[in-house]
Amino acid sequence: MSSGSAHDGVAAKAAVGTIAAIVVALALPSAASADVLYQAPKRQICLEGAAKIRVGIWYQTYSGGPRWFKIRIRHRGERVYTKNGRATTTWRFYGLNPPAASNWWLGRYNIVVRGEGWRKLLRTRVVACGD
Repeated sequence: MSSGSAHDGVAAKAAVGTIAAIVVALALPSAASADVLYQAPKRQICLEGAAKIRVGIWYQTYSGGPRWFKIRIRHRGERVYTKNGRATTTWRFYGLNPPAASNWWLGRYNIVVRGEGWRKLLRTRVVACGD
């Protein structure tokens, strides 16, 4: 005679069911996962030729979340570039080509990149090229 054998079987099945539910929950993507990824610009850019402040944007298809993004670039207190868009499944680069003819463009730039539920402040500096 074994005591509690029927009860032990029910408890074992309940434990297996609980473990299976946890495994399934861990396999699903979380609601807080990043859907739109960004690539930060170089920290310093030489103002010459094709100098460009570039921000890369890419949509993570397996996340299944929102695809919108916003990029704002400010210099000396003024907004000098704005891009609102829908991220694609291939990397796309957006940004500003500061004209080399003017020293006004030298200095620090604040770049704000936003997506659904996140915001990132990035900084870059445009400098005169050395001889």
